[in-house]
Amino acid sequence: QGSLDWLIAELTLHHLDLALTDQPGATSRGGTLRSEFLGESPVAIFGTRDLIDRYGADLPHSLAGAPFLLPEPRSAMRRLLEEWFVEVGIQPTVSAEFIDSGMLKLFGEDGLGFFAAPAVVSDHVRHTHRVEHLMTLEGRGERFYALIRPELSGSGAVEALLTAAESLLGRRETDGTAPVPGSKSTA
Repeated sequence: QGSLDWLIAELTLHHLDLALTDQPGATSRGGTLRSEFLGESPVAIFGTRDLIDRYGADLPHSLAGAPFLLPEPRSAMRRLLEEWFVEVGIQPTVSAEFIDSGMLKLFGEDGLGFFAAPAVVSDHVRHTHRVEHLMTLEGRGERFYALIRPELSGSGAVEALLTAAESLLGRRETDGTAPVPGSKSTA
């Protein structure tokens, strides 16, 4: 887990073979990384039963002033949430910001605020962190990409991971290119 720049550097230095990220890749120093769009998941909001009882009555307006745990400002998820807050006209209370999504969920489990996660892992989040699903954001989806060192394209391990991602997310493009965010693409 780290910033996109750090992941690209680690791939370039051969410290990583593949990175899963929420942003398409970029050119590395030694060449172009293969960036493969894996799919998209709607964004879901989670919280403890106590938070849902306090703020869940008139969604989304009842979330104005509600405590939220947010990912770091440079993340795609953060941008999605901030756009949604503006769109629905609410201003939550930011309780904390996190680089580590696992730590964010642990604080959410302790009832320190609502948090977002991809809906595709909703069951896992609910059972692991003992929280409940509050709502799924309309028209908001987190996109997932695999950044792969070119020499590893087609390897058995990489293909197995990509196939598993396709099974989870439901779509995968196989031409090695990432679509422009916001554009329509077909599988």
